[in-house]
Amino acid sequence: MVSGFIAYHGFIHVTYSSDTCTWLLSDGRFPGYGVWQPYGCMVHKYTREDSRMCMHYISYWGGHNHITFLGDSRIRQLYFEFVSLLSNQPIETSKAHEDIHFVDDHINARVDFIWMPFVNPEMYKLYKQWMLKAPSERPNLVVTGSATWSIKEFNGSTEALKNFETNLTFIVPYLKKMKESTEIVWTLQDPVLPSQLSPNRSMITNAQIDHYNKVALEVFAKAESSAKIWSSSRLVAQGLKKELVDGIHLSQSALNLVISDL
Repeated sequence: MVSGFIAYHGFIHVTYSSDTCTWLLSDGRFPGYGVWQPYGCMVHKYTREDSRMCMHYISYWGGHNHITFLGDSRIRQLYFEFVSLLSNQPIETSKAHEDIHFVDDHINARVDFIWMPFVNPEMYKLYKQWMLKAPSERPNLVVTGSATWSIKEFNGSTEALKNFETNLTFIVPYLKKMKESTEIVWTLQDPVLPSQLSPNRSMITNAQIDHYNKVALEVFAKAESSAKIWSSSRLVAQGLKKELVDGIHLSQSALNLVISDL
């Protein structure tokens, strides 16, 4: 089982034009239970030492390690998994619904989680703020995704889906303008396990999830966006759906597999 995680290996490929495995984020299979294999790729088991060495390598060659996770509690899971492999210190849990920051000067690393569960004008403003900064002051990598809060707060309404489409359409041009400095990874929404959802999440159905994923894919395709679509995470979640601890969040074993592809 893949037990490690390092999102930055993908960024290295992008930075140094050696992206030899384009399927890491898109497709794969389960050769055995709890084992995920991207098509045409081998996934390395990264240790904390590997991860920190990677950050040192980027810093040594003049790069800066600034990674941002932008979204809801599902994205926050990815943030904590990433930071736990980088940090030499135990990771403290934080209050829900707030921004979280990790800085390690020894490896020139900054990793942020920005709580932003909706694709709305606030997200648009954030990308605009990044765009106005010098390229060296922007994140190198942004991992993002959204849907469940829109479904929950607006009870799966058609209007909420339309607003999601409109707001994402406004944001996409900024993604294209930032492509020289920032890699954007859009995470497709994982399925849910309805029988395990709490009553206040009962409106988050897999049909609704599919609607939002379809709209996001259509928006990115129509705009010829430079964002990378992370679809393999959804396949892993589907294969291990019975392990969803509360019907919506990945188990630790699923997280390990998902993160190794990023």
